[in-house]
Amino acid sequence: MAILTKAPRGTQDVLPEQSAKWQHVEKTAMKVAELFGFKEIRFPTFEHTELFARGVGDSTDVVQKEMYTFETKGGESLTLRPEGTAGAARAFLEHGLFNEALPQKLCYVINCYRYEKPQAGRWREFQQFGVEMLGTASPAADAEVISLANEIFAFLGIENLQLELNSIGCPECRKNYHNALREYFESKKENLCPTCGRRMLGSRWFSQPGHRYMDLATCPEHGKFLIRVRLSDQPDGLTRVSRLTYEATSEAAEAYARRAAKADPEDQRTSRRRRRRKAAVENVKE
Repeated sequence: MAILTKAPRGTQDVLPEQSAKWQHVEKTAMKVAELFGFKEIRFPTFEHTELFARGVGDSTDVVQKEMYTFETKGGESLTLRPEGTAGAARAFLEHGLFNEALPQKLCYVINCYRYEKPQAGRWREFQQFGVEMLGTASPAADAEVISLANEIFAFLGIENLQLELNSIGCPECRKNYHNALREYFESKKENLCPTCGRRMLGSRWFSQPGHRYMDLATCPEHGKFLIRVRLSDQPDGLTRVSRLTYEATSEAAEAYARRAAKADPEDQRTSRRRRRRKAAVENVKE
């Protein structure tokens, strides 16, 4: 009987007194995205397993250990989505959205599923807001997404935020970065957390060079074992094209920030624009 009255591990119930707060955050995010020209897209909760293996990466923890995968009666392998980008990109291709005006600016609020160890801030079923700009490689697109996120936080009343921008560059840049990570972690084997220590011992785990050292660098357990990655900032090792892209993105993001910080509240155009945005978000509260 206990199993019938208890939610599965890694999930949570959103009770009536909490749901209004969730709705406010979700509606605010979607309304701000709409003001930036993004349109909502909805796609299936499950997709063909191959889509995530290709889109997320078949050597990642998400694909190898965290996906909810099942076989249908017809023998198909399907997976509950662990993230939103792959599904949005699949819909973009399947329905020929690349034949329409580009970039295609899509947004969504979805439930995602990952079979990982439940802990503070991590759930096996969780909600995700996302935006995708498909059909452009412009640094301005990255800067626009950064500015969108900043606007959402502003409308929600979250202040004193600090943006730290970095880049792992192109495949050639990442190859050099992975080599540096490998050398660093091999010199720190004794101080790794138990999970990463076991990973380092298994040469098969690193059968695809470099694909997994990024996981070690972002492991949340390292703080307990006094491990920190003391490498130079990745932009120092970027190729010329990747460096120019990084610098252009940084400059565009800074321009957005300066424009927001220096906006004169007495300026009528700025004031009208901010009032319209605030009114639009206030409407979703009602």
